Amino acid sequence: AVVSTQTTFFSRLHFDVFFSFGTCWGSYPVINLCSRPEFKAGVSLHPSHSKICAVIDGSEEETLKRIGCNQLYLSAGNDHENCQPGGLGEQVKIILLHHNLIIYPFPMSACIVHCS
Repeated sequence: AVVSTQTTFFSRLHFDVFFSFGTCWGSYPVINLCSRPEFKAGVSLHPSHSKICAVIDGSEEETLKRIGCNQLYLSAGNDHENCQPGGLGEQVKIILLHHNLIIYPFPMSACIVHCS
């Protein structure tokens, strides 16, 4: 309801296209917002949504299938394998959808908090 109110408000100001950016657990709202038609891109720095999707949605794959726009993952070296090149994110986007998922891994970086 909050997102609908905000997008309606901004639409009245002639803002009709949105993107979402999140870091760590903030990648979960990014991928959920990007299932809405007014969102055209999402960026996740150190994406950590894999375990959250499993708990909240029951399936990360089903959550990813709802994404309706291009995504960029900037993955740390110790991020979940699903958010790495060749992982579930790429498999779902390449096989099932016509949107791009670009993953830029940073293998030398690591999250010091175990959130992935």
